[in-house]
Amino acid sequence: MEVIHISAECYPVAKAGGLGDVVGALPKYQTQAGDYAKVVMPMYRTKFLYENDWVTDFKGQTNMGNWFFEYTVIKEKTNKLGFDLYLIDIHGLTDREKIYGYDDDVERFTAFQIAFVNWLSTWEHKPDVIHCHDHHTALIPFMLQHCYQYRWMNDIPTVVTIHNAQYQGWMGWDKNASSYKKAEEPVSKYFTSKPNVVLVICESFSMYKTSMGGNQLNTTPYFKELSDNGILFDRCFTPHFSTARGMFATITGIPDVQLAKFSTRTEAALSQHTIINDFEGYNKFYFLGGSPAFNNFEGLMK
Repeated sequence: MEVIHISAECYPVAKAGGLGDVVGALPKYQTQAGDYAKVVMPMYRTKFLYENDWVTDFKGQTNMGNWFFEYTVIKEKTNKLGFDLYLIDIHGLTDREKIYGYDDDVERFTAFQIAFVNWLSTWEHKPDVIHCHDHHTALIPFMLQHCYQYRWMNDIPTVVTIHNAQYQGWMGWDKNASSYKKAEEPVSKYFTSKPNVVLVICESFSMYKTSMGGNQLNTTPYFKELSDNGILFDRCFTPHFSTARGMFATITGIPDVQLAKFSTRTEAALSQHTIINDFEGYNKFYFLGGSPAFNNFEGLMK
């Protein structure tokens, strides 16, 4: 029998009380009894994380209301705890040193549960039992029963164990997924001062061909490194393949949809507010590997 334990704690990975002791011991003894037990928990930045070896098991994307987020599932390599251990990483939410005590704990554990169910939906089989520990994971049975996209998993047996009745996971009506907003910040702390900003525009640089777009050939590893250490606007695009139209849309934020000629060649269209106007107090330079007169790029940039 395959049993999946979902918990916010598991000793010795991360523990605040008795919940961590139970989840650290029960799967081990179930495995010894002949069952196949797994533990899934958030990927906190703990000593255990940095002192052990991990492999990436899955990468996915889902949403909490209007906020779309990516998540990564990693697995401990050696099975040193006596069972399979998986951690779910959600940038900005699970990557904390402490387990609890943050103003956004509701959002943190809601997103964790959503990510788990989304990951589970990609499995090629169904587990025999899902054991949810405490209120941090108690939405999972509800989602399996009532979320339309996961309705095909509503026959998976679930168990909810309350380890501490004092903390019941209450939340205000203002804490709902549809109203959740999250400010994305780059890994770098340069934005606390005045950063040097370089905007690189690559001609015919199609997203689907890149490493950031999931190309298995890893065609653009250096651009991916830049993206991983900054902010990747993966829903910002220009609606045309040509250089002139792409340049106009990127700089002004306005799609170039003229059929007769490019907007860069239309005098009335050039007097636009551009992203460059927002960089006050900067020395601004534009470098082009060609002639600035081409399609009147010079007129647009001026």
